[in-house]
Amino acid sequence: SAALPEVIEMLNAEIATHQRTQPAVALEAIFIRDDLRAAAGLPPAEGELTAEAIWAQDVKFAQVMEQVPATKHRRALESFKAANPDKWADILLGAINSVSPRLCREFAQVLIAEGKLDQLKETLRRLINQHMASSELLLWLAKDRSDAFADIVGPEMFRAMLSAMEDDLFSNRRGNRLRDYLVADADLMADLIGSADLEIVTDLTRALQLSPCFDDERDRRSLLGRILKICPAIQPIVSGEQVKQDNALLVSWESLERRKKEYQELVHKKIPENSKEIAIARSYGDLAENHEYKAAKEMQKLLLQRKAELELELSRARGTDFSDATGETVSPGTIVQITELDTGHTETFAILGAWDSDPERGVVSYLSPIAQALMGHKPGDELVLELEHGQKRYRIETIKPWNQAQTAPVPEPAQPVQQTELPETEHHTQTTPHDVTGQLPQPVPASDSTESKSPQPD
Repeated sequence: SAALPEVIEMLNAEIATHQRTQPAVALEAIFIRDDLRAAAGLPPAEGELTAEAIWAQDVKFAQVMEQVPATKHRRALESFKAANPDKWADILLGAINSVSPRLCREFAQVLIAEGKLDQLKETLRRLINQHMASSELLLWLAKDRSDAFADIVGPEMFRAMLSAMEDDLFSNRRGNRLRDYLVADADLMADLIGSADLEIVTDLTRALQLSPCFDDERDRRSLLGRILKICPAIQPIVSGEQVKQDNALLVSWESLERRKKEYQELVHKKIPENSKEIAIARSYGDLAENHEYKAAKEMQKLLLQRKAELELELSRARGTDFSDATGETVSPGTIVQITELDTGHTETFAILGAWDSDPERGVVSYLSPIAQALMGHKPGDELVLELEHGQKRYRIETIKPWNQAQTAPVPEPAQPVQQTELPETEHHTQTTPHDVTGQLPQPVPASDSTESKSPQPD
């Protein structure tokens, strides 16, 4: 229209007036002016101030970006890149810890689009590991949780969140959006500590208990409840009760190493892979109808359930080579021969640890029903056993220490797993189990045992 040149002239006057005192206002006016001119097909006038000229001044980048309207953030960033082609990425990485969650997201999207993801992740890890990450930066990461940052959202980030919340508290900043979001997002805790071992979860639980950031104790109890659901082994820390020592599990070294390896695979492989699957599925949006997300979350539930079960089992485990079995009475680590009195049929059992079971080789867990019925009896004792087809009478013929009955050469014992901190177990002299025939058995988790009926995730 005829009035358009006058409007553009007025905008140019405003831009010149505010270019130094209010550069964000000048930038917005430049974008409006350029849009009007483009819509009318008018060429730029000679000598007009550009967005690049505003950025070329000595301005505070982060402060200006916060003052630019959110709808103009991306355009302002593109103009900043054009004005600083060699150093824009370093400036964005340096400023990302001092801007709002919305701008954190914008900065990240621009950096990723320009192939700077590795540098961005390196910056985020450094800020988190040094507990220098701001609550705004952490709030963006907690809300986003995209697949690009799945390996950053973890236990160290939870520790950094507690530190940032305390910094906000002691700096008298109003409100605490990070704390509020941590309490409100029921799924966040599983992403933060799901891949952590028991020692780290214990340390984080104590830090949460001591944190001064929770005015409402119900919020703290809610978070502790979520941690306890993910990791039941920390119950004594949450409740303040002493751990009971009378529920130890006697286990062979081979079965203990097998459990440790399963735990390690969960912590270092399966759970992190599942976290990445969740992050990818979340990026598809519309979680209510997102079948990939629901499936990944269901798998997370199974994996965390199995992790919790293993932590409880390993915290109770007492490794042994059964060298203390004497053979005077039936006990773990003995080979027992019994005779059915009605038929004269004899059977032999090697009664071993809680997680040893190979019925075809005669290996049974000391927690199995038949082992519990035989426990404590001596040679010559007669007893009635409750079997599938009714009761039968048996006599104990012989009892031998399982350790002394080995005839095959003992292979080198398995080396302890070092990569992952595991619940402490009591140790006795280490040897490798053998079955009653002297051949090295391959016991499987004791499906007959009341202690080993937990489902395992695929």
